[in-house]
Amino acid sequence: MRIAAAPISWGVCEVPGWGYQMTRERVLAEMAELGLTATELGPDGFLPPEREQRARLLDDYGLRAIGGFVPVVLHDPGHDPLPGLRAALASFDEETVVVLAAATGADGYDERPSLDAEGWRTLLGNLDRIRRETAHLVTLHPHVGTMVETKDEVERVLDGSAVPLCLDTGHLLIGGTDPMDLVRETPERIAHVHLSEGGDLPPARPRRRGRPRHRRRPGSRRIRGLVRHGAGRHPRLRTARRRGPPPRRPRERGLPGEPRVTDVLTMGRVGVDIYPLQVGMSLRQVETFGKYLGGSPVNVAVAAARLGRASAVITRTGADPFGMFVHDALREYGVDDRYVSAVPGLPTPVTFCEIRPPEDFPLYFYRWPKAPDLEILAEELDLEAVAGSRLLWATVTGLCQEPSREAHWAAWRARGRRAHTVLDLDYRPMFWPDVRTARIQVQRALGQVTVAVGNLDEVEVATGTRDPYEAGRLLLEAGVELAIVKRGSAGVVGMRAGETVEVAPVEVEVVNGLGAGDAFGGALCHALLEGWPLERTLRFANAAGAIVAGRLACAPAMPTLDEIEDVLSGESPRGETAHA
Repeated sequence: MRIAAAPISWGVCEVPGWGYQMTRERVLAEMAELGLTATELGPDGFLPPEREQRARLLDDYGLRAIGGFVPVVLHDPGHDPLPGLRAALASFDEETVVVLAAATGADGYDERPSLDAEGWRTLLGNLDRIRRETAHLVTLHPHVGTMVETKDEVERVLDGSAVPLCLDTGHLLIGGTDPMDLVRETPERIAHVHLSEGGDLPPARPRRRGRPRHRRRPGSRRIRGLVRHGAGRHPRLRTARRRGPPPRRPRERGLPGEPRVTDVLTMGRVGVDIYPLQVGMSLRQVETFGKYLGGSPVNVAVAAARLGRASAVITRTGADPFGMFVHDALREYGVDDRYVSAVPGLPTPVTFCEIRPPEDFPLYFYRWPKAPDLEILAEELDLEAVAGSRLLWATVTGLCQEPSREAHWAAWRARGRRAHTVLDLDYRPMFWPDVRTARIQVQRALGQVTVAVGNLDEVEVATGTRDPYEAGRLLLEAGVELAIVKRGSAGVVGMRAGETVEVAPVEVEVVNGLGAGDAFGGALCHALLEGWPLERTLRFANAAGAIVAGRLACAPAMPTLDEIEDVLSGESPRGETAHA
């Protein structure tokens, strides 16, 4: 777990008249003495505003900036918060988390107005607008004396916007929200954490200057529980540990407020996964289920976003509540949903499965009378975005029917076999009339892509052989530059012209293997964009797949960079062999 300091813990605060303020030299020195390696920025003036000067100062103490608290007026219909926010973020590093507070517009935290319906619409709309138009990870900090303080106000933000939260245990307790309840009920909405021992504080307002009155409680079991339940659940969570330097973020994202360049653009199948919460039994006996975002290309985009990539999806849903759930989930996972549209009259697909680890996970697709994701139209594609994305990921399922098939070909023509044009061989027999028809379409498509990836069943459909080395050779002959064959418990084979790499499987206690291939795919996207050697690429992707095989769901289970590196370094517990 990555833990950072906050200057407020040393009494450094932006409230006028707060009291004695320690010097930054003393504060930074004490942070370093505690073994901390990162800090939030603190109030204006605490650290130098110039990015390079601030970085040099922090480096002198072995620290770096990880988050910044930014009070912004969000509820006033006559005020646009974005210009001021962009100016504030101009000095933020790329990976610095924006911790927003819904400011009242007055100094301090003693008084706050009541919001009417228009004020709430404005506040919630501004939150989603800021989240969409800002390159940084943006969180909202429910904070004493701001427009979002009480339990009802927190719930209103959760229900009315997609912005993730900064979970501050002390402020939440004072406002009447139990942090543990929030972690259990909405773990995917927690992206940043402020831990403090609030004990059993009553939901009362502080008396002086908004200063929280913390009553100490011995032990740290409650805080450990918060970290255990919350860490790693949000796609871009900022409490994960790093043992080395931070991962390199895409440089093409631009400055805050500028258009983002898509790193990973996926295309094709979408749905809602309905997974049983009882393991090892037939659907006839299961009594409770969980609802999750589903569809292989969508999960690949989520997995890539979890690794810090700017991801987007091209797909279509039904014009129904499940379709709206797809939009909500994509936004919560940090995936751009601008290319997701609805098809009236066709329901959003649902998929049921049975969970019988370690190897048996039968799927039941409900995609009738036709799946809306097979209604992707070539004339509606943003071909400029398709050609400009750093990586395009498509699946064989999108070739099984028109007009989706022609839309895929239009996308490939727009790219002109640009680097990192990936075809997931993703063969599902229930979507095709027969294997021969699928093989014809796959073999035509191979000449349009640069990377092909699939398991033994899928490469057999594509090439006619289950021998991984022969299949890899045939895929290269068909025109791809990189062929990857996933062999289950035998590991993974990757082949380029003149290079063949075989990687052993990763061992993990298997819970549900269905999302492993999508985690493998998202990690593969990240590794390809990083330009890693083939062996490191395959090991990284294989570890990501094994992690998700040890978890129940797909999209919510996608691993972070640190989790993958922990597996590769041997720190994670091992059990049965899992594979992507």
